Amino acid sequence: MEQVDELINPLRHTLSKMELALGTINEAIIWTDETGLVQWCNKTFDHLINRRHIEILGSNISQLLPLKNKHKLSWKKLLKTAITDDSTHEIYKYHRNANEFFLEMRTSRLILDNKTTIIIVLKNVTTEQHYLSELLKKEKLLRKQSDLLARDKEYVDNIIRSMSNMLIVVDQNGIITTVNQATSSMLGYKMDELLGKNFSVIFSDKNYQFLNRIISSKSLANLEANCKTKNGHIKPVLLSGSVMFDTDGNLSAIVTIAQDISERKEMEQRLLYLSTHDSLTGLPNRAVFEDALEAAVQRVKRTHQNMALLYIDLDYFKMVNDTFGHRIGDLLLVAVSEFLRNSIRKDDLALRLGGDEFAIILNGLNSTNSVYKIVENIQRNIANKYTLEGNEVSITASIGIAFYRTIDEFPTCDLKKNADLAMYKAKELGRNTYQEYDLI
Repeated sequence: MEQVDELINPLRHTLSKMELALGTINEAIIWTDETGLVQWCNKTFDHLINRRHIEILGSNISQLLPLKNKHKLSWKKLLKTAITDDSTHEIYKYHRNANEFFLEMRTSRLILDNKTTIIIVLKNVTTEQHYLSELLKKEKLLRKQSDLLARDKEYVDNIIRSMSNMLIVVDQNGIITTVNQATSSMLGYKMDELLGKNFSVIFSDKNYQFLNRIISSKSLANLEANCKTKNGHIKPVLLSGSVMFDTDGNLSAIVTIAQDISERKEMEQRLLYLSTHDSLTGLPNRAVFEDALEAAVQRVKRTHQNMALLYIDLDYFKMVNDTFGHRIGDLLLVAVSEFLRNSIRKDDLALRLGGDEFAIILNGLNSTNSVYKIVENIQRNIANKYTLEGNEVSITASIGIAFYRTIDEFPTCDLKKNADLAMYKAKELGRNTYQEYDLI
């Protein structure tokens, strides 16, 4: 017996050391038979399931450690798999009281004396799983935020694409970074032809100062400007803009919106024309007469050249209306207006004051003789016979002349009165003639 003890004691001592060493590692190690009965385990497993070592030995692993995994495998299936395969690797959940643990399991089989032993190694990876779970949550949140950003970007892109106004975004150096389709269509450029170009490609140097005004005031609205199309045409626009800053408070972009106001400008010009011109003859009307006359008087003082005002009244025009009707009368007024327009010089101005009354402002006169030649030419042209819709119509004109010379200092109302008096004097003299006010 002593000899046997001498042989067994070193072996026991070695096994005791091995068991002590296996008890200090962080991984739980369990040996079971094919049915799951625990044959041996280390101290780490005792602590994991919070059971006494003696209670564990001989107990079935399925009762000691109920596990759950995503595949919902039972210990019976797990042991069967471990018997047929060399090793398995899976993450399982283990609940103890109110706590949840994640265990990484590795299994292998060992055959001794024709008996199969299942070796189960469990590693507590709860911390790693919680960290991974947090990472997955953050990844999911980032993915959600990314999806929201993508959706918002698509939403903004759709708005930009649907805008009828031009959208132009430039950086702090005036370089174009973004344009919309409306900008491309209105200006005749392809979108990539504008990107990277300076703002001055579209706007003149004068309008380019618009950017500085936006920067200084942070925003600006309703500034009329002219932009240049690719073919060089000028297009009037109404500009609005605002600035954008980065997280450090530095200027990052200037956003400008330009509304094409070509139609509005054309309408304004049309309305202005209609308000200042006679709708029948196209001549300037009484609305501009006062300003034009005042400008002519100021020109005399500035250039030291005389000017003259002619008042023209058609003789017996009422008879034409009564005989041929107002339609023919209107056609006659149009024809006379054309004669007046063609009888004056470039710097002169012919106007219709109303009815059959006209006025002519003659500028830059060096002598009175030139006025008489113009007046005689007007009377000669007006006195021609007119064929209007098959009707032969004759008309003459009485003309009053009033001068404003460099030495004169009376108001324009007196000048009009003088021309009017001279015109009525011409009618008294038998019509179809002219009369100068100074010779009355």
